[in-house]
Amino acid sequence: MAIALLQNTLHTGAASAIISAAMVLPVRSGVAPAALLESPGAEFGPVSASWLDVTAGRRAFGFGEITWFERIHVEPFYRDFGFLISDQVLVVRVWNASRTTERIATDYVVEGDEGASLDAPPSFPLRFMSMRQREFDFLVSEDGPPQFSNQLIFEFPGVDDLEVDLNVEGIRVLPFPIDPSGEIVEGYGYLTRIIASLADHEQRAALREVPRRSWSFDFVLVGRDSRLSQALLHGWSAQPFGVPIWYEETRLTSAVSAGALSIPADTTLRDWGDLAILWASPRQWEAVLISAVSAGSITLVAELLGDWPVATRLYPLRLARVEARQQVERRGLESALMRVTFRGEDWIA
Repeated sequence: MAIALLQNTLHTGAASAIISAAMVLPVRSGVAPAALLESPGAEFGPVSASWLDVTAGRRAFGFGEITWFERIHVEPFYRDFGFLISDQVLVVRVWNASRTTERIATDYVVEGDEGASLDAPPSFPLRFMSMRQREFDFLVSEDGPPQFSNQLIFEFPGVDDLEVDLNVEGIRVLPFPIDPSGEIVEGYGYLTRIIASLADHEQRAALREVPRRSWSFDFVLVGRDSRLSQALLHGWSAQPFGVPIWYEETRLTSAVSAGALSIPADTTLRDWGDLAILWASPRQWEAVLISAVSAGSITLVAELLGDWPVATRLYPLRLARVEARQQVERRGLESALMRVTFRGEDWIA
């Protein structure tokens, strides 16, 4: 398109000025090019490009248009929670990338194992304006089968379900939150191969890069703690526990509120891994995933779910499984002496 603008002569005090243009445009038959008029009385007034409404042709796809526009986007598309140790809320964003078309979600469905749901879902059907997005809270609960795989699908008429779904999976880890009341024994298990020759010489080769850790705890259990320990050992003994390292206790230096992404505490000289637990009692605790550790705080992967006051106890949490045999001495229906041994799963020395 070529546009030739005529030279304008502006006089001081002139009431109006006209900018005329000779235009060569691909217009429909019988429609003449329109003049571009400057608003009267304005030094540089807005120009009305009325000729845009009469151009003929077809819209062509630009680079990336098929990928990003004229479809529904769900973000994130996939999330692997790894080891799930407490309730987790995942923010799901659904974006209608159609530039001119409104879309309507008629319903949603959660498929897979128990323990996953849309938190406080809105009423469906739900309108999605063009180029707009909505946010939803997808809750994965700590209650459910040890291994889980779920799919959240938003149902849009005419859209393939595989394009509007969220896939999540992971392994639930249950903390063993009962604090020991007796002896704590930490052990290291090495594995070495010994090859002996006929001349009585030996060759030794380490079969583990790092030793396997284990912890034995003595418990004096009464009342609710006794019943809780029995339920944990009978119901979860085949799956990994999150075991607090009780002798590496530290405390919060200031209070934290729900939604915080860091925990203020003295973290020096403690063996931090990927997990930690805020602990007040065997029935009041919150396990968290660690993103980074500095001298005065711990940065979390996800937001805290509860409020915790200053001086709350904080412990490193290690993945471990209970040994096949445990020492239990019953003193009555509501009391017991017990020694439980946990074998570390993360192999960190």
